Formats: sequence, structure tokens, C-alpha cells
Amino acid sequence: ALLGKRFFVDMRAAGSAISAWAVLNVAAVDLRERTQVPWAQRGANRGGLPVFSLDNPPGPQFTPAEKATQLTRGRGLAASIAAAWRGGNRSYTIPPGDYRFSKPSTFPFYQFVLEDLVNTAAAPFDLWGYGVTFWFEVDTLMAPRAENDGVWIRNCSHLRIHGLTLDADPRTTIEGTVIAINPARNALQLRLSAGSLFRPFPLGSPTTNAGRFVPYKRDGAFITPLYSFQPGGGLRIANSSLSLAADRTFWITLQNTALLTQMLSPGWAKAFGDRGTLQVGDGLAILYGVGESIRIEGSDSVSVIDLNVYAAKMGPSEWGGEGGHLWQRVYLGRRPYTNQLLSGEGWMNSGLRRGSTFDSVQVWTTSDDIFNFHGYWGYINHTVPPHQIVLTPGWPIALGAGQLRAGDRVWFYTSNGSRVVETTLVGKGTASTTLTVGADVTHLAASVVEFPDWGCGGWVVKNSYFHDVYQRAFVQSGPGIFVNNTLVRCGSSVSIRSTQLSGNEGGVPRDVSVVNNTFVNVSMTPASLFGDGVASAAVVVGRLGEAAAATYTDIHVLGNTVDGPADNAIVLASVANCSVARNVFRNPVAADVAVGNPGPALRQAVFLEDATALTVANNTLEDTTGACIDDNVTHSTILGLGSCTHEVTLDGKAVGPP
Repeated sequence: ALLGKRFFVDMRAAGSAISAWAVLNVAAVDLRERTQVPWAQRGANRGGLPVFSLDNPPGPQFTPAEKATQLTRGRGLAASIAAAWRGGNRSYTIPPGDYRFSKPSTFPFYQFVLEDLVNTAAAPFDLWGYGVTFWFEVDTLMAPRAENDGVWIRNCSHLRIHGLTLDADPRTTIEGTVIAINPARNALQLRLSAGSLFRPFPLGSPTTNAGRFVPYKRDGAFITPLYSFQPGGGLRIANSSLSLAADRTFWITLQNTALLTQMLSPGWAKAFGDRGTLQVGDGLAILYGVGESIRIEGSDSVSVIDLNVYAAKMGPSEWGGEGGHLWQRVYLGRRPYTNQLLSGEGWMNSGLRRGSTFDSVQVWTTSDDIFNFHGYWGYINHTVPPHQIVLTPGWPIALGAGQLRAGDRVWFYTSNGSRVVETTLVGKGTASTTLTVGADVTHLAASVVEFPDWGCGGWVVKNSYFHDVYQRAFVQSGPGIFVNNTLVRCGSSVSIRSTQLSGNEGGVPRDVSVVNNTFVNVSMTPASLFGDGVASAAVVVGRLGEAAAATYTDIHVLGNTVDGPADNAIVLASVANCSVARNVFRNPVAADVAVGNPGPALRQAVFLEDATALTVANNTLEDTTGACIDDNVTHSTILGLGSCTHEVTLDGKAVGPP
């Protein structure tokens, strides 16, 4: 903790305007515990990482009689726990063993439900489940029509869940080993993995999720550079049906020809080698079903400790309520010592009043984000001047305006992202879509509304390990701290931005600190081939070339080690009052240069655009490839400036504007 305090004293001396909230929260983390060594060597999560092989066995296989016994065990278990709580017990221990649950025939489709277990901080209720596995039976529908949902914790408080393992039967992905590549046909032949799901796509062409695939090397490592092909259907199959031969092989046709064409080019081989290329003997996981493994909804201070989630494409989530949950020593990953490629998804973090803490969690393979911290926008249908607005109805209303209390903040933005009015809620009508606010709304009919008190603000992610992850940690709210974590082989990495125009989730991230993390082989998307998207740097704030949804303020990237992203290590766009200091950058931009980036643009470790009041100080660049070159304005390989940059300092000296 003392080291953390000294760190921020140093940052402030360097000109960083880090907030008091960030100082307090990061100072509580021992920065010496940075996850520098591989997780397996640390012995964390009860044994660390096992050796993966596509030839491993498939995991537990049960006879019909065994499944029937497991269903009997599962039946009535939730009711027994609730009865123990009503009887005044402060804990319940589930006997070790396998418990099976079947999907309800009507909505909601959760298979194990605990609700209304309201406790206090002084007298919590503990549910003990060490040695217990819940098996959730999944249906034959493909995403997004499938709703393969597991545990539902609803309207509970100060509930502590210990030691559960969650899995699905059958798996929700089609997995196999590549045995032939035919560029002329734009096709791959696979041998189905033992124990894998295999189903044709019965409803026509694959949908938004079903039919996407995630590629892995034969040792289970995510082929990170291939994430570059995600836009435009590059990582999707085109088959409207699949046919399994007697020898358990099948062919898939790719939706886009770019993957095989670009991947087999000389520049690609030079930049990424075998580890960045899909080859015979490697593995594919093709998405089919989707669901939630555990959902915490409308709850306060729930703790989930020593949880294992093996169920593929079934992630945990948090939806509304007071929040402030704790996820500690949680493992979302492959079932150890099996041939399973894809595992449980990351967290959906939606509309909590207080953000949760994630401490010593491990995520090993996903097909989407690690986290997605956000609230929900309000879209104005019409105004009733002088003080009333009526929002467009929609399901997110319940998690946004529906949770508002008198005095909560209500902020109005124009369509170009400028915040125009900050006010508070006075009252609500009989429908949660009708709000009375303190400000005059006469000229605000075209605005978009943010409810910052219900955006998961105050989240903390610390001491954790994320690897072989398809996408990113997606931050759309603040304040928040991302500290002492290690990210290895992630398609994107840390993305801090807003989705104001999505008509759905979003918010404006502010007061976010990314501190003392290690990034290795993340964001391996070469911008010269694919453009500057959200996956072109280890930490991206905003998005280059995109109309800003808002100006992101008080974002601080401090004391990190960034090893080998394809482009810049850090990108900040549409930002103000931010800092980038005491980071170490190793060979950024090198992969982009190797695939053919000929010009001087975007060849610095840090790049700024539409930036005001930025401090860049005391960073170290280790550029053994010579890929970085001096920016025309800063005359530095550390910092490049794009358009509209003002009040920027580099190591204490003013630079720019360009």
C-alpha cells in the first residue's frame, strides 16, 4: 500500500491530475503483487494452468441413469436453501457431487433460482458449494434464439456464494481440429473433437453470434492477429448447414475470402509467423448456443468466491440494483485436462448503482469481452416544457430511468457528444419513461440522456489474469480502476469509449485509471491493413476517425508495461485532462511495419487526437526493431500528435498543436 501511495505522489509530481478516488483505491493495492510470472507458476486457482492438447479427453460423460440421478439431486435444492434461510440459518452447505438442472419450458429460462434472500452486512448468508458441480442442460436452438441460462440470484443482499462449479451439457460450441485448408474453395476441413456438440444450422444462415468462430493454435493459444478479420464477417462460416462424415470430419466455407488470402501473404508471415497463422493441426471453436452461467439482478453486496465456470459461451452478469458485488478468485476457463477450446464468457456489467470489485479472477478464452461496464442511455421521445421529458420505451429503461431516485443526476448530451445540461431528478410519473428534472428542457428534445448514478461507477479490477481472450475489457463508465493485471493474447485489450448512438447500453467513461498492468501480444491488428479501430493499441480511449460520443475526461494510463501491440501502445482520442506516464513500451508498431506500413503516420508509442490538457511524462520506449520514428511535431518516437491537440506536454515541455 505504501508503494501505491508513493506511486501516485510520483504521478502527481509528473503533472498527472489523478483524482482523490483513484489515489485512495489504488493505494489500497500492493503494487508488488503485479502478476509478472505465468499463472501456472503462481499456483493460483487451485493448481494453475494445465497443459492443453486437442487430443485430451472431452471431460465427464454421463450415462442416462447417472443423469437421472443428478436431476433428482438438483430438484428442490433451491427450495431447500430458501427454507433454511427462512428458518433463521446463516449458512447452507450443499453436499459435494454433481447436480443437474433442466431448462424451464416458459420464460424466464433460469434453471436454478434464489430470490429475496435479504440479509445485512453484520449477518450475511453463506452458501457453501465446494466439490459441487451444477450441470445445465442446453437446448438445440442456436444463438440468439437459445436462452441457456443457469443460476439466477434475484433481489438478494449480503449473500455469499463459495466454491461452485458451473458447466453445460452438451457443450454449446462445435469444436474441431483443422485437417485441410483449401484456399481455392475458401474452405477448411475439420475433424470433430471428441465430446463436442455437432448440429447443422437448422434455421438457415448462421445468425449474428452463431457461425462465428474463434481460432486457436494446437496448444490452445488464441491466434491473436486473426482477430483483425472480425469486421466484415472474416471470422464467420457461410454454411447454412453442416454435414458430418462417417469419419467425423466436415467442411466449412468461410464467409469472407480475406482471411486465407491475407494470412498466406509474405508480409503476414514476416509480421506474425506460425503463431499468428491458422495451420493444419490447429483448432476452431464455432459458436452455436449462448446463455448466462450466473446472473445477479437487483441485488446488493453479493459475494461470489472460488467460482469455476466451464460452460462455453455462458458468462456471468450483473443487472441493476445497488451492486457493490465482490467476485474473488473466479475462474472462467476451459475445464482442466480436457480438449475444450472455448469456455465461459466474461462479465456483462449493467446499470448498477455501485460498481463491483473483481479480485484475483482469471479468464481463459472467450468469444467476446472480459468486462463491459455500462449504464443505459435515455432517448427522448418528446418534452413537456418546462421540466418534463418523456423517454422512448424500451427494455433498457428499467435499468436506467426505472431505477432513478429523486436527486440522482440526469445529464443531457447533444448528438455530437457535447454535454449541454447537468441537472437532477425531481420526480417520476406513473411510467418510468416520464421524468421531471430541475432544468428547463424546452430546447432539449433532440438530446440523449445519461444517468451516471446507475452506470456501475466505482468498479475495481485488480490482481487478475486474462489470456487467450477474443476481445477486450470494455469500459463505458467510471470512476474505475484497472490495476495489477496481466493480459496475454487478447484480440483487443482495454477499450475506454462510449456507444451513445447504439440505442442501448452506454455511458461516458470518466475518472478511469489503468495502472501497473502487463500487456503481452494484445491488439495485434495492423492498422495499415485494417484501419484504426478499437483493437489497434493496448489501451484505446475513444476511437480514431470516429465522431466522438463524448469527451472522455480524467483517464490516466500509468506505470504499465506494454509488449508488442501491432500499432501504437496507447491511443487517446476525444479526451481532456488525461495523463500517460511511467509506462514501458516494447516494440510497438513493429508488426504493422512488417506487413507493409510505409509511411510516418501512427508510428509512435503514444498517439493523441482531439486531445486537450494532456500530460505525457517519464515513459520508456524499447524499440529493438526500429519501427518507431520521430513525429513531425514532437520530434519524438514516444508521442505522435493528430489533429486538434492542445495544451499537451511531453516530459514537462509544451508540444504542438500540429
